[in-house]
Amino acid sequence: MISDDPDDTSLVVVEMDTPDPQDKNAVNDAIQQAMLEVLSVHQRLTSGDYLRKCKLVEVNGTPINDSAFYRNLKILRSCGLIKQETEENAPTKKGVKVWYSLPN
Repeated sequence: MISDDPDDTSLVVVEMDTPDPQDKNAVNDAIQQAMLEVLSVHQRLTSGDYLRKCKLVEVNGTPINDSAFYRNLKILRSCGLIKQETEENAPTKKGVKVWYSLPN
C-alpha cells in the first residue's frame, strides 16, 4: 500500500560501489594501502622482509606478487609515502642493505 502522507518515510536500500577486480587503478590503490599498512605495523623493514610480509597479504583474494610489489613500491616512493634508506656499511649479496619506513 502506498501512503500519500508526506511524513510517512521508509528506508531505501542503495547498492554500494565495490572495486572491480578488472580496474587496475582500484587494485593498485588497494595494494598500495596494504603495503602502507604493513609498514605502519612493522615501522621499518629491510627490502627483503618488506617483500616477504607484503606477499602474505591478500588484496581482492589474491596475494601481492613480486611485480605488483615493486611497481607499487616505486609509486609510493615517488609520492613520498615511503622512505628508503640505504646502509652502506652493511653490504649484502646484491649490494647494500635497503630499509623502508614511513616518513616522519
